[in-house]
Amino acid sequence: MAGDKFLSHRNSFAGTLISLTFGSAIFFSALLMFIVEPLVAKMLLPTFGGSPNVWNTCVVFFQILLLCGYFYAHLLSTQLRPMRQLAVHFAVLCLPLMFLPLRIPVLVPLFDHPFISVMYQLAVSVGVLFFAISTTAPLLQSWYSKSTGLSAGDPYFLYAASNAGGLLGLVAYPLWLEPTFRIVEQAQIVSIVYIIYAFLVAISGAVVYHRFKSDRNSSTLAEPKSASSLTAPDDHKHLGELKEYGALFIYSMVPSSLVLGL
Repeated sequence: MAGDKFLSHRNSFAGTLISLTFGSAIFFSALLMFIVEPLVAKMLLPTFGGSPNVWNTCVVFFQILLLCGYFYAHLLSTQLRPMRQLAVHFAVLCLPLMFLPLRIPVLVPLFDHPFISVMYQLAVSVGVLFFAISTTAPLLQSWYSKSTGLSAGDPYFLYAASNAGGLLGLVAYPLWLEPTFRIVEQAQIVSIVYIIYAFLVAISGAVVYHRFKSDRNSSTLAEPKSASSLTAPDDHKHLGELKEYGALFIYSMVPSSLVLGL
């Protein structure tokens, strides 16, 4: 009886620790995201000027990369076996280390159109880093649902950690980081935070790897079904899904447009 109680407490503690690890990784990814965005935009201002134009171009760039990061997370979690997911994503996490600390490599406009020049500067300076952190929320939610965390059956509470990190970044940058540190020092802080974030994601991946290895035959860890094993959808149902996706796509433009306008 005592042994069962001890085992129950140990499993509960382990589940809580796993939840904290995943939540912390997502928290730091959102914190990084909302610190990197204004930091890189500020780096570009001396060369390109015009705060609204530079900022709007930056937001467009970051929105595109965020969409690419979500698409990558979807493909990774649905098309690759668990072990390959971990291997591929660990490689993606290592790539940004080559671009840290953040810097703008060429401080002159390279193209006649300023929009193209700013997009190019963003791509070569922060593109890889931002892409890596943009994949975190959907991918770690997928991994967490396959772990032994306390709420593995409903991982969407992790959005709270993401929202908290994003709000902290939005407040911390203008009120503390920008007035307290020089640009070079801010870039160094980003490097430190990214290393902490990557370490937490690596631990999260190790947890999931252990689960995959010890419970390969579990139905929750089953590999995605091949296309041949899926029944063809009804044409009417397929058309309805396309209409729904189209409506959601259009609706998502409204808040994005309002943010850019504001």
